[in-house]
Amino acid sequence: MIEIYNMRKYILSAMALASLLAFMSCEDFLDRNPKTSITAKDYFKVASDLETYSNRFYQELISPPFDDVGSDNVTISTNSNTMYSMVNSDGISSSNVGDWDTDDWTQLRRINYMLNNIHPEEMSIAEVDLNHYIGIARFFRGDYYYKKVKKYNSVPFYNKAMDDTDEDLYKPADPREVVVDSVISDLEFAATHIKPALGQRTRLNQYAALALLARVCLHEATWRKYHTESGLTASANTFFDKAIAACQEITGSGLFELYGSSAKDYGALFCMPKLRENKEILLFVEYDQTLGRGNNTHTVLGVYWGLSRSLMKSYQMKDGSDFS
Repeated sequence: MIEIYNMRKYILSAMALASLLAFMSCEDFLDRNPKTSITAKDYFKVASDLETYSNRFYQELISPPFDDVGSDNVTISTNSNTMYSMVNSDGISSSNVGDWDTDDWTQLRRINYMLNNIHPEEMSIAEVDLNHYIGIARFFRGDYYYKKVKKYNSVPFYNKAMDDTDEDLYKPADPREVVVDSVISDLEFAATHIKPALGQRTRLNQYAALALLARVCLHEATWRKYHTESGLTASANTFFDKAIAACQEITGSGLFELYGSSAKDYGALFCMPKLRENKEILLFVEYDQTLGRGNNTHTVLGVYWGLSRSLMKSYQMKDGSDFS
């Protein structure tokens, strides 16, 4: 009887152990990573991961820019969404200014998603490479938000990847100065940490970041100086100084110079099929017919709109007088 009892005890122990192992095995099975997608925890590990992910941000540079459509550089367009049409018909509002739909905000979420999922302690990457790609993401976020500021003035600022359940999706707009300070912080980080190597001038480099920083600071400085109703006039010179310092850093590098010295050279600058070796270029989008990527010159000039008289008068004669 003693032997039978002991055997039963061993059998029960074995069954209990088997059940525990089965439970643990089931737990492991349920916790496995998906095979058809990559999680952020498993992806952002090395420099090539950050490069591959950030490549998509460049799409915003590839699209032909239409910023001048709303300025006095371009004549009236047949497009009903031009600034001219808005001002002279229904007025400007959030419903016709645009750049506020889900697809547009998705651009910001992609940038924040990368920044939120970078954990240096879990990565195999040199600090200089890590900061380079963080700088690229922050460059695009700064560019993204300043475009928003120019259209809407005050907008809600998000520095995290939002989900559809986040209550902050419904928060009110942050003051212009708060958003602009964040933009400048992003662009200053980018201008400090993006690598200076020009390469083929089709990838972001330190000098392109400095150029955007200068452009944003100059725009913000003049906006604050002349929009006295904003109450921000006193801070205008701070942005002028930042713009000057960024430009001086570019010119002081000795890497860039104006192309040519004649009107013919100036005209040729805008017709060159290859710009990689041109020392006036900081960053450009290369359109290549063999890759199925063409420009939009035929649409911009001639079909929908043309250049304005005010643009012509912005060019001066040799003696400084208006072009005639």
